[in-house]
Amino acid sequence: MDRDLGESLGHALGAAIAPAVGLLARLRRGRAFHPDGVVFTATVEPLTDSPAARALEGAALARFSGALFRGEGFDVLGCGLRLRRGEPSPALAPDDQDFLFATARSLLRGPLAKGRADDYQAHVYVSLGGYRDASLGALDVELHPEGPSPAGGDYHTPRSALLRASVANGNASFRIMALPARGAPVALARVVLRAPAPIDPRALYLSPFHAGRGFAPRGFLQALRFASYRASQAARARYETERR
Repeated sequence: MDRDLGESLGHALGAAIAPAVGLLARLRRGRAFHPDGVVFTATVEPLTDSPAARALEGAALARFSGALFRGEGFDVLGCGLRLRRGEPSPALAPDDQDFLFATARSLLRGPLAKGRADDYQAHVYVSLGGYRDASLGALDVELHPEGPSPAGGDYHTPRSALLRASVANGNASFRIMALPARGAPVALARVVLRAPAPIDPRALYLSPFHAGRGFAPRGFLQALRFASYRASQAARARYETERR
Protein backbone atom coordinates (compact mmCIF):
# COMPACT_ATOMS: atom_id res chain seq x y z
CA MET A 1 0.00 0.00 0.00
CA ASP A 2 1.26 3.45 -0.82
CA ARG A 3 2.64 5.09 2.31
CA ASP A 4 0.62 8.28 2.02
CA LEU A 5 -2.57 6.37 1.17
CA GLY A 6 -2.04 3.95 4.04
CA GLU A 7 -1.51 6.71 6.56
CA SER A 8 -4.50 8.67 5.24
CA LEU A 9 -6.70 5.59 5.64
CA GLY A 10 -5.31 5.04 9.13
CA HIS A 11 -6.11 8.59 10.20
CA ALA A 12 -9.63 8.31 8.76
CA LEU A 13 -10.38 5.01 10.45
CA GLY A 14 -8.83 6.22 13.70
CA ALA A 15 -11.11 9.26 13.68
CA ALA A 16 -14.11 6.99 13.05
CA ILE A 17 -13.40 4.70 16.01
CA ALA A 18 -12.19 7.47 18.36
CA PRO A 19 -15.64 8.05 19.97
CA ALA A 20 -15.90 4.34 20.82
CA VAL A 21 -12.38 4.32 22.26
CA GLY A 22 -13.15 7.41 24.32
CA LEU A 23 -16.35 5.81 25.64
CA LEU A 24 -14.46 2.65 26.59
CA ALA A 25 -11.88 4.73 28.47
CA ARG A 26 -14.70 6.59 30.21
CA LEU A 27 -16.39 3.35 31.26
CA ARG A 28 -13.13 1.85 32.46
CA ARG A 29 -12.21 5.07 34.30
CA GLY A 30 -8.77 4.83 32.80
CA ARG A 31 -7.08 3.77 29.59
CA ALA A 32 -9.14 1.97 26.99
CA PHE A 33 -6.17 -0.38 26.67
CA HIS A 34 -3.36 -1.13 29.13
CA PRO A 35 -5.64 -0.12 32.03
CA ASP A 36 -3.20 -1.18 34.77
CA GLY A 37 0.54 -1.37 34.98
CA VAL A 38 3.78 -0.96 36.88
CA VAL A 39 6.30 1.79 36.15
CA PHE A 40 10.08 1.72 36.61
CA THR A 41 12.87 4.20 36.18
CA ALA A 42 15.49 3.08 33.69
CA THR A 43 18.66 4.10 31.92
CA VAL A 44 19.24 3.72 28.19
CA GLU A 45 22.78 2.90 27.04
CA PRO A 46 23.68 3.03 23.30
CA LEU A 47 25.21 -0.17 21.95
CA THR A 48 26.73 1.36 18.82
CA ASP A 49 28.17 4.74 17.90
CA SER A 50 25.53 5.34 15.23
CA PRO A 51 23.43 8.53 15.32
CA ALA A 52 20.26 6.51 15.90
CA ALA A 53 21.77 4.70 18.91
CA ARG A 54 23.27 7.85 20.43
CA ALA A 55 19.92 9.60 20.12
CA LEU A 56 18.38 7.13 22.56
CA GLU A 57 20.87 7.64 25.40
CA GLY A 58 19.62 8.95 28.72
CA ALA A 59 16.97 8.24 31.33
CA ALA A 60 13.64 6.53 30.76
CA LEU A 61 10.38 5.46 32.28
CA ALA A 62 9.17 1.94 31.48
CA ARG A 63 5.55 0.90 31.98
CA PHE A 64 4.69 -2.81 31.83
CA SER A 65 1.06 -3.83 31.65
CA GLY A 66 -1.59 -6.17 30.38
CA ALA A 67 -3.15 -4.79 27.20
CA LEU A 68 -6.77 -5.79 27.58
CA PHE A 69 -7.70 -6.62 31.16
CA ARG A 70 -7.20 -5.44 34.70
CA GLY A 71 -5.48 -7.92 36.97
CA GLU A 72 -2.72 -10.34 35.99
CA GLY A 73 -4.43 -13.20 34.18
CA PHE A 74 -4.21 -14.29 30.53
CA ASP A 75 -3.56 -11.27 28.35
CA VAL A 76 -1.47 -9.64 25.65
CA LEU A 77 1.41 -7.93 27.47
CA GLY A 78 2.72 -4.47 26.71
CA CYS A 79 5.65 -2.20 27.45
CA GLY A 80 5.70 1.55 26.98
CA LEU A 81 8.95 3.50 27.11
CA ARG A 82 9.46 7.22 27.54
CA LEU A 83 13.05 8.25 26.83
CA ARG A 84 14.09 11.64 28.20
CA ARG A 85 17.19 13.70 28.92
CA GLY A 86 16.33 14.84 32.44
CA GLU A 87 14.81 13.24 35.50
CA PRO A 88 12.02 10.74 34.83
CA SER A 89 8.66 12.50 34.94
CA PRO A 90 5.17 11.94 33.52
CA ALA A 91 5.28 15.52 32.20
CA LEU A 92 6.11 15.57 28.49
CA ALA A 93 9.27 17.40 27.37
CA PRO A 94 9.94 18.49 23.75
CA ASP A 95 12.75 15.99 23.20
CA ASP A 96 11.00 12.98 24.79
CA GLN A 97 10.66 9.85 22.67
CA ASP A 98 7.92 7.32 23.34
CA PHE A 99 7.89 3.73 22.10
CA LEU A 100 4.92 1.40 22.54
CA PHE A 101 5.35 -2.37 22.34
CA ALA A 102 3.15 -5.44 22.72
CA THR A 103 3.60 -9.19 22.60
CA ALA A 104 1.11 -9.54 19.70
CA ARG A 105 2.48 -9.47 16.16
CA SER A 106 -0.65 -7.87 14.69
CA LEU A 107 -3.95 -6.27 15.69
CA LEU A 108 -5.91 -9.25 14.36
CA ARG A 109 -3.80 -11.75 16.28
CA GLY A 110 -3.72 -9.68 19.46
CA PRO A 111 -6.63 -11.31 21.34
CA LEU A 112 -5.28 -14.75 20.38
CA ALA A 113 -1.64 -14.05 21.17
CA LYS A 114 -0.06 -16.96 22.95
CA GLY A 115 2.71 -16.78 25.46
CA ARG A 116 3.39 -16.69 29.13
CA ALA A 117 1.29 -13.94 30.62
CA ASP A 118 2.88 -14.71 33.99
CA ASP A 119 6.32 -13.25 33.17
CA TYR A 120 7.18 -9.92 31.52
CA GLN A 121 10.71 -11.15 30.76
CA ALA A 122 9.57 -14.17 28.74
CA HIS A 123 8.59 -12.24 25.59
CA VAL A 124 9.80 -10.25 22.63
CA TYR A 125 7.79 -7.02 22.33
CA VAL A 126 7.01 -5.57 18.89
CA SER A 127 6.00 -2.04 17.97
CA LEU A 128 2.80 -2.84 15.98
CA GLY A 129 3.62 -0.02 13.61
CA GLY A 130 6.68 1.34 11.88
CA TYR A 131 8.96 4.34 12.29
CA ARG A 132 11.15 6.59 10.18
CA ASP A 133 14.61 7.67 11.27
CA ALA A 134 16.89 10.07 9.41
CA SER A 135 19.84 7.66 9.40
CA LEU A 136 18.09 4.27 9.26
CA GLY A 137 15.12 5.13 7.05
CA ALA A 138 11.96 3.06 7.41
CA LEU A 139 12.18 0.52 10.21
CA ASP A 140 10.34 -1.49 12.81
CA VAL A 141 11.41 -1.49 16.45
CA GLU A 142 11.37 -4.39 18.89
CA LEU A 143 12.22 -4.81 22.58
CA HIS A 144 14.06 -8.02 23.51
CA PRO A 145 14.69 -9.20 27.09
CA GLU A 146 18.37 -9.89 27.68
CA GLY A 147 17.58 -12.81 29.93
CA PRO A 148 14.67 -14.62 31.57
CA SER A 149 13.28 -13.73 34.94
CA PRO A 150 15.31 -15.67 37.55
CA ALA A 151 12.00 -16.72 39.11
CA GLY A 152 10.16 -17.20 35.83
CA GLY A 153 9.02 -20.70 36.73
CA ASP A 154 7.04 -19.45 39.73
CA TYR A 155 3.47 -19.46 38.42
CA HIS A 156 2.06 -18.45 41.81
CA THR A 157 3.77 -15.05 41.95
CA PRO A 158 2.16 -12.14 40.03
CA ARG A 159 4.16 -11.04 36.99
CA SER A 160 4.58 -7.53 38.41
CA ALA A 161 6.14 -8.99 41.57
CA LEU A 162 8.50 -11.13 39.49
CA LEU A 163 9.63 -8.07 37.56
CA ARG A 164 10.13 -6.05 40.74
CA ALA A 165 12.29 -8.87 42.12
CA SER A 166 14.35 -8.94 38.93
CA VAL A 167 14.85 -5.18 39.11
CA ALA A 168 15.89 -5.37 42.76
CA ASN A 169 18.45 -8.05 41.85
CA GLY A 170 19.79 -6.16 38.84
CA ASN A 171 18.46 -8.75 36.39
CA ALA A 172 16.00 -6.71 34.32
CA SER A 173 17.38 -5.39 31.05
CA PHE A 174 16.12 -5.26 27.47
CA ARG A 175 17.55 -4.37 24.06
CA ILE A 176 15.96 -1.94 21.65
CA MET A 177 16.32 -3.59 18.24
CA ALA A 178 15.97 -1.77 14.91
CA LEU A 179 14.70 -3.79 11.97
CA PRO A 180 15.35 -1.59 8.93
CA ALA A 181 13.36 -2.15 5.76
CA ARG A 182 16.75 -2.51 4.07
CA GLY A 183 19.58 -4.15 5.93
CA ALA A 184 20.12 -6.46 8.86
CA PRO A 185 18.62 -5.99 12.34
CA VAL A 186 20.82 -4.02 14.72
CA ALA A 187 20.81 -3.66 18.50
CA LEU A 188 20.61 0.06 19.18
CA ALA A 189 20.50 0.38 22.96
CA ARG A 190 20.17 -1.42 26.26
CA VAL A 191 17.34 -0.47 28.63
CA VAL A 192 18.20 -1.28 32.25
CA LEU A 193 15.34 -1.09 34.76
CA ARG A 194 16.63 0.57 37.93
CA ALA A 195 13.83 0.97 40.49
CA PRO A 196 10.06 1.27 40.86
CA ALA A 197 9.01 4.80 39.88
CA PRO A 198 6.88 6.84 42.30
CA ILE A 199 4.48 7.57 39.45
CA ASP A 200 0.85 6.56 39.04
CA PRO A 201 0.70 4.55 35.78
CA ARG A 202 -2.50 6.42 34.92
CA ALA A 203 -0.55 9.70 34.86
CA LEU A 204 1.78 8.51 32.10
CA TYR A 205 0.37 9.52 28.70
CA LEU A 206 2.42 7.65 26.09
CA SER A 207 2.08 8.06 22.33
CA PRO A 208 4.27 7.15 19.33
CA PHE A 209 3.65 10.71 18.17
CA HIS A 210 5.95 11.93 20.95
CA ALA A 211 9.00 11.67 18.69
CA GLY A 212 11.55 14.08 20.11
CA ARG A 213 14.53 11.81 19.32
CA GLY A 214 13.73 11.55 15.61
CA PHE A 215 11.90 8.20 15.49
CA ALA A 216 8.70 9.37 13.79
CA PRO A 217 5.73 7.00 13.46
CA ARG A 218 4.85 5.81 9.96
CA GLY A 219 2.24 3.65 8.29
CA PHE A 220 -1.39 2.66 8.64
CA LEU A 221 -1.28 1.25 12.18
CA GLN A 222 0.50 4.24 13.64
CA ALA A 223 -1.88 6.67 11.92
CA LEU A 224 -4.80 4.63 13.27
CA ARG A 225 -3.62 5.42 16.79
CA PHE A 226 -3.58 9.21 16.46
CA ALA A 227 -7.24 10.17 17.00
CA SER A 228 -8.07 7.14 19.15
CA TYR A 229 -5.22 7.86 21.57
CA ARG A 230 -6.29 11.47 21.87
CA ALA A 231 -9.87 10.38 22.59
CA SER A 232 -8.75 7.95 25.27
CA GLN A 233 -6.48 10.52 26.90
CA ALA A 234 -9.20 13.19 26.84
CA ALA A 235 -11.65 10.81 28.53
CA ARG A 236 -9.07 9.95 31.17
CA ALA A 237 -8.36 13.64 31.81
CA ARG A 238 -12.07 14.37 32.25
CA TYR A 239 -12.43 11.50 34.69
CA GLU A 240 -9.42 12.61 36.74
CA THR A 241 -10.76 16.19 36.85
CA GLU A 242 -14.18 15.04 38.05
CA ARG A 243 -12.63 12.71 40.62
CA ARG A 244 -10.75 15.60 42.18
